[in-house]
Amino acid sequence: VGPHLASLRLEKTDFVQRHIELRLSIFQRKASFSMGFLSAFLPGYVVLETDDGIAQPTAADRIFTCDYRLYELEELLPGSFMRISKSCITNLDLVYSVTRNLTASSVMEFTGSGKKAFVSRAYFKAVTERLKTRKLGL
Repeated sequence: VGPHLASLRLEKTDFVQRHIELRLSIFQRKASFSMGFLSAFLPGYVVLETDDGIAQPTAADRIFTCDYRLYELEELLPGSFMRISKSCITNLDLVYSVTRNLTASSVMEFTGSGKKAFVSRAYFKAVTERLKTRKLGL
């Protein structure tokens, strides 16, 4: 490998490293702002669903939209929230019941709300195990 090629590889590596550091710093600033927002407003939220790629935090009496993707919110939210389907994250503290459906998505209902969410079969086992451990205080 000639010195010119080695120099190009080093420049590319430096560029990639700077790009990663920049993205990380932007995400950290976004996360620190978001954590204040989330901790102030989300404890009463029942579910966060997506509609055409837009996250919609839903409380018992209101729906909002936010600029985050569910995977971003999933990383930022406290442990009381869990993904229950590809398009939905829910607050496990507010779960009233889960009605299992063997052939389709199961139905999750919430306390103090008429809201229902569907738990996909792929997430059902993890959700029920997490609910059991929370109920037992483990």
